[in-house]
Amino acid sequence: MKAIGAIVAASALLMATWVGAQESDPAPTQDEDYYIAPDVGTMCVAALMTTAVTVGEKCFPDQYVENRQALKQTLSLLDAFFLRDPKWNEDVLARFKQRMGNQDAHPEKLCRGDIKALGEVYLQVDQQKLRTSVEELIAASDSPAWGTCL
Repeated sequence: MKAIGAIVAASALLMATWVGAQESDPAPTQDEDYYIAPDVGTMCVAALMTTAVTVGEKCFPDQYVENRQALKQTLSLLDAFFLRDPKWNEDVLARFKQRMGNQDAHPEKLCRGDIKALGEVYLQVDQQKLRTSVEELIAASDSPAWGTCL
């Protein structure tokens, strides 16, 4: 689950900066050896990935096309996991993705600063490693949960 760990660590740093927190450590690179913390949940990862898809579509429509498609396919694994839970259905999933994915955000707001950078991290990561990490996360999860998230 190294890929998710690096992304969640980078996402946490970006989000901390976004909300005005101070952080002295530099953002991890894709090559650093990060593992996802056991308390980071599937809903957190799905929210970040959904935002990345939206950022890709609105901010980089002609870039990362293959990675964006791979990201959507990996996200579909989380969608299926959520829909196996009795508390989730297609409507709940659609509302979650709409809200968490910032799908209504205007590109002027979405395509600048930290949220754009967060999306780009997911669009640049090795998509096969990300998929494997998501599969491992799902296998280790009983039900959809936020965990500690960011």
